[in-house]
Amino acid sequence: MKKSALINSELSYLVSTLGHTDEVTICDAGLPIADHVQRIDLALTHGVPAFLDTVKVYLGEAQIEGVLMAEEFKLVSQNFITR
Repeated sequence: MKKSALINSELSYLVSTLGHTDEVTICDAGLPIADHVQRIDLALTHGVPAFLDTVKVYLGEAQIEGVLMAEEFKLVSQNFITR
């Protein structure tokens, strides 16, 4: 369900192979990830790329059917929620 060009080949491949009901998590380095789950690490250094930059590029690339957001994110990121 790819919409446009993306430079990172792993992320581009992931987006191009997504189907209905597939799920993607965009997170920082602190989220525990099981060994059997595919992981694409985009980090260059601490905070680069920024979370919001990553989300914006992904949203421009993939057709989103729904969003699940942690309650904690809503509590600590009010500026993000109101944009």
